[in-house]
Amino acid sequence: MIQLKFISFLLVLCLAMINLVGCGEVEETREKTLPDGSKIIVDTGGKILTEEKVEPLEGYTYDEDTGRYINETTGIWYVVENGQKIIPSEEYFDRDKVVSISGIGIADRPNDVWELKEVREITIQSGDTLVDVINPYFMNEHFRMNYEWYAKQVLEINNITDPNIIKAGDTLKIPIYIDKGAKDSNEESAGDNHENKNMLSKEEIIQLVESIDPYQLKPAMTPKERYDLRTEIYSKIPKDKIHNFSHAIQSSALQLYGIVSDDRYIELIDKNHPRWDAYDENNLFGVVTVLSGVEKYVDYKPLQEDIDAVKKLCNEGLKKRNILKIIDANRILQDLSRHLIRVPYQGEGEEKVDYGDIHNLYFKATKTLEGAHNFFK
Repeated sequence: MIQLKFISFLLVLCLAMINLVGCGEVEETREKTLPDGSKIIVDTGGKILTEEKVEPLEGYTYDEDTGRYINETTGIWYVVENGQKIIPSEEYFDRDKVVSISGIGIADRPNDVWELKEVREITIQSGDTLVDVINPYFMNEHFRMNYEWYAKQVLEINNITDPNIIKAGDTLKIPIYIDKGAKDSNEESAGDNHENKNMLSKEEIIQLVESIDPYQLKPAMTPKERYDLRTEIYSKIPKDKIHNFSHAIQSSALQLYGIVSDDRYIELIDKNHPRWDAYDENNLFGVVTVLSGVEKYVDYKPLQEDIDAVKKLCNEGLKKRNILKIIDANRILQDLSRHLIRVPYQGEGEEKVDYGDIHNLYFKATKTLEGAHNFFK
């Protein structure tokens, strides 16, 4: 009897040990719902074990093999990490192809993908800080670059040890980089013509440009309303900078007008036209640099957005040799120059100025005067 009890005890003990070992292989888990509605499985320590497939954004399809959510039109893809949608650092994409990335985070590209393209020189103005100077170049041309890394390159190329000490009148070198992903993309499509890249023929581009008749459009605001708006804008600009601001808008408008007026834009539909090489050399007459120098004095959000739009259009138009973007930038500047800076209305007691026929041209292209941009689609 005692022997049987002992054997039974050994059997129970063995079963208990087997169960104990088995329990060690099963982790206690729980389901967690993230703010965007997606669900993940975590262990007791909060570590993510598995992640459910979430509903793709509109225009994206989930690929089971890679775990990527791929845009059906552009090929741009994102992944879901810790419940967050993100375009990872290894994925290069052309900003011109991404119509909307709302709801998707964008990781910085690795530092080693940036290749020095050119070095520009600008003159430091009174009141400038180093951050003021480099921010426009960082935001417009290096938006996927690590900011601290870019600032370090600026300091090193200028031999600056104290970023708080820069003097008005000094020349500052601004390094401009190109993403090797963009370079590779350009090389792959080197044989493509401009029409194919934009999915429009030369005739279609001409038809699109000519569909807007600037001689038939008129500003929604009256001359007095525009005069009062200009007075308000000027009141917030230092008096000694008003001339600089007005001249920057008007001279930039004149430069772009010379590029696209009198059907000169037609030959630039061909991205291999030698005029593009000249614009590369002079950086599109330095329009972006000129506007960056006065933008900081503007304290009127719609006008700031107009200037930012012009800078972005010029940078992207020159980079991609996309004449439609240059035309859009010109339309914004023409409206600002012809219908705000030189508004055909003067206050009581002010000298009357005859601007001739400059007000015959209007594009309804600015947020300042119309509340919205009117870009080519």
